[in-house]
Amino acid sequence: MENKFDMAKFKELLDNNHEFPCKYCFKFVAKQDVLADLKERLGTEGEISEKVSAKGNFTSVTLRKNVKSSDDVVAVYESIQGLEGVMTL
Repeated sequence: MENKFDMAKFKELLDNNHEFPCKYCFKFVAKQDVLADLKERLGTEGEISEKVSAKGNFTSVTLRKNVKSSDDVVAVYESIQGLEGVMTL
């Protein structure tokens, strides 16, 4: 069974639960070999912090970024879509 993400429902939830503009917190977990690519796709806007896992196989990445609307939030998630080895939280 294919698990399809409903972007329209996600945007609706964002609009109902956040007051835009705001600072939005994005969280990801990435394998070490794709960490540089993830950070490149996230860009230079906002504050990025990282924490390496105990065994050093993964890094949690937090991006705090000013967004104007739910469309800005969706754009960040779309920018990393298809990047193997990254999990969004």
